[in-house]
Amino acid sequence: MAIRDYSRLSMRTILLSLLCSLLLSGCGGGQDTPKKPQDSILVVSEEFVKTYGDAPFFPTVTAKNDGDLSYNSNDTAVATVTSDGLVTLQGAGSATITVTEAESTHFLSQSSSITLTAARGAGAPLSIVPAISKSYGNGAFTPAVTGGNGGSLSYSSDDTDVATVLSNGLITLQGTGNTMITVTEDEITDFLGQSAIITLTFTKPPQIEHIVSTDSAFAALRANGSVMTWGGSGGDSSGVAS
Repeated sequence: MAIRDYSRLSMRTILLSLLCSLLLSGCGGGQDTPKKPQDSILVVSEEFVKTYGDAPFFPTVTAKNDGDLSYNSNDTAVATVTSDGLVTLQGAGSATITVTEAESTHFLSQSSSITLTAARGAGAPLSIVPAISKSYGNGAFTPAVTGGNGGSLSYSSDDTDVATVLSNGLITLQGTGNTMITVTEDEITDFLGQSAIITLTFTKPPQIEHIVSTDSAFAALRANGSVMTWGGSGGDSSGVAS
C-alpha cells in the first residue's frame, strides 16, 4: 500500500497559495479605492457681491480633477445657473451656488460652494417734466410721472407758500415764486428707492394797463400787449378784443 507524503503536499499547497496571492496583487485585485486628493475644486472667490441688473457671469473653477462639473443654485429667485456654470441674477438677496465634480476613474466626487449676495438694483428711473411754469389763476394740477419700478410714490413741496401738494400728487398754487416738488419712489424687494425734482415757477399774470367795455363785454389790455376778454349775459367780447 502506497504511503502519501503529507508534509510535501502541505508545502506545495502553501507555495501555490503564495503564488496566487502575488498574481492577484500584480493585477490590482484587492486594491483600495484612491482617496480624494488634497487639491479639491478651487473657486477664485468664495463670495461674490453683485447688484441686481449686473450682467450674467461665470464663476472661475480651477484645480479640478478629470470629472464632469455640474452647478446648482439653492435659491432660483435670486440666481439661476446653467449646466455650464453661467449665473444669472433674478432678484436681490443671497444664494449659494454649489459646484460638484463627478466621480471619475481615479478620483472621488467632490464639491465647493460660492456665496452670492445680490444688492437691490437702481432699475428704471422716474421720468418727469423737470420744469413747470404756471401763472396766477391756474387751477390745481397733477404732474405727469412715468417710469420707476412700481414702488409707492410720495410728494413734497419745499415752499408751501408757493404751492402745496397732496399725497396723490395734486399741486395747488398758493402764491407767486419758485418751489421744488420732490417725487419719491419707495424701495421694493429688488430695487432701491429714488427721487426726482420738479422746479415749479408760479408767476403773476402781466399787469393790466387798460380796460374797455361794450355793453356786457369787457376787454383788458395787458402790459405785454396781450388782450384778455370776457363777457356777461348776452355780451359779445369780439368787438372789444378787436
